[in-house]
Amino acid sequence: MNVKGFRFCGQCLDDITEPNRASAFCKECKEFICSDQCLKQHAKFKLTKTHAYLFDDDLKKVIKELGIDTKPSSFSDPILDGADGTPYLQANLRTEINVRVKEDREICSIHASIVLQNGCIVVADLKNESLKLFDTAERNCKAFLKVNHGPRDICISNKDDNEIFLIETGIKSIHVVNTDDLTITRDIPTSGECFGVCCWKEGVCVTTKIYNNYHGQYAIQLLNYSGRLMRNMIASKYKNLEFNLPWYLCSDQAGQRVIMSDFGNHTVSGIDVDTGVLFVYKDSELIRPVSLTMNGVGDIFVVGQRSHNIHHISDFGVKKGIIYSESPMEFPGGIAFDTINNIFYVQCVGWSDSIQVFDLEPTMSSSI
Repeated sequence: MNVKGFRFCGQCLDDITEPNRASAFCKECKEFICSDQCLKQHAKFKLTKTHAYLFDDDLKKVIKELGIDTKPSSFSDPILDGADGTPYLQANLRTEINVRVKEDREICSIHASIVLQNGCIVVADLKNESLKLFDTAERNCKAFLKVNHGPRDICISNKDDNEIFLIETGIKSIHVVNTDDLTITRDIPTSGECFGVCCWKEGVCVTTKIYNNYHGQYAIQLLNYSGRLMRNMIASKYKNLEFNLPWYLCSDQAGQRVIMSDFGNHTVSGIDVDTGVLFVYKDSELIRPVSLTMNGVGDIFVVGQRSHNIHHISDFGVKKGIIYSESPMEFPGGIAFDTINNIFYVQCVGWSDSIQVFDLEPTMSSSI
């Protein structure tokens, strides 16, 4: 049987590291399907075929006939040292927080989040077109901001802890939001629609699309706090800088390094604001990276939306491991790190009303 690479789902191209965890096999297309969601969509995009699906025992029989090894891949072992010799970290679920409020009309879709100095968390709900400020101890919503379009990304100002920078879908500006009551105090103009935002040492950094030609070009722009363009990083002008849907951003505490997730290229790029590209991280177990964050020592944690996991990367782009990839983890969303308490928040299941809280703890170590 000529099967199209069992490691990839025929619908979403998700990397199936363990074939016995596939949901189904299509005899007509000769493709594995990774989840029930992809199974529902499979026939819609291939209307010229009559699909015949195999499940359960029939699915196991196909895997056996193909001679596919169903043992877990060695590279996904969660009990390993990091590549730099430091203990591997593992995420342990602590609790869940319901982030639905009375104003919501859709299921929550948290695409970005940040932790404030007082321990409260701000979540950007794309579907409900809102920002929400939650007291994580009391588990109640302290403030709510309705915007005209869905919020894409948010970050805390490195100039004023009482300010948040907010990117709104389709808007050529950055909203400056007060953290006390989530009111917009002013706007910083931008030359194009923005996708991601973070702070650099002299202002605000955004991923955007500029139209110097008909098709437009993706770019990273370094702005000062008034919106004046200080540096324009276009892919064609910088070595190793490639764009194909550059979306989310984060930065280190000094604002010297900017980290960007590229949804289209399945990569994470580290950029020094003075010298350029530091690294490009690409891994077979990272598919469609979206929201990302950093801890107090500069390590990077990035959400793989279609690989349904969270990668741990060093500040120089070396893979330290996958800290979480267990169920439930389907199309995860915004992630935020609490550096004081060494915990992080993430929406494990996209389009749900809860976010999960995890502790980070070292696991048993062994040589790779």
